[in-house]
Amino acid sequence: MSRKIMVLFFALSLLTCIFLIGRMQSAHAQRTSVTDNSSKQKWEYCAITDSGSMNENEFAVGLATIVYFESSGYREENVKLQGEKVSAPNTGEYQRVKPKALAMTIAQLGSQGWEMVGQLPYNGYFRSEVEQPTALYFKRAKQ
Repeated sequence: MSRKIMVLFFALSLLTCIFLIGRMQSAHAQRTSVTDNSSKQKWEYCAITDSGSMNENEFAVGLATIVYFESSGYREENVKLQGEKVSAPNTGEYQRVKPKALAMTIAQLGSQGWEMVGQLPYNGYFRSEVEQPTALYFKRAKQ
C-alpha cells in the first residue's frame, strides 16, 4: 500500500512541476512579446512653430504654422482662421484672432491623434546665438 501512495505522490509531483513550468514559459513569452512590441514602436513628430495675425481683404486673419519633421527634411502647413472685418489697422480683433488660430490648430492636431509632448525653443537653423522662438511639440505613433 505504501508503494502505491509513493507512486501516486511522485506522479502528482511530476504533473505539478510540468504545470508550473508551462505557466512560467507562458508568462515569459507574454513579457517578451510586450517588450518586443514596445521597442518596435515608431513615432512621428511635428511642432507648431509660429502664430500671428494679419490683414487679408479687410479681415483680421489668425495664422499658425505646423512643421512636420520627416526623414527627408520637413514640410510646413499654414492654418488660417478668418476673423471679423476690420476698419482700422490697430483694432483688437487682431489680438483675438491670433490665440483662436493657435487653439484651433492644437485641437486639429489632437483630433488627428497627435499628443503634445513639450514646449521648447525652435529655430529652423539650430543656431544657439540667435534668439529662438518657442514651439509646441507633438508626437503620435506611426501607422
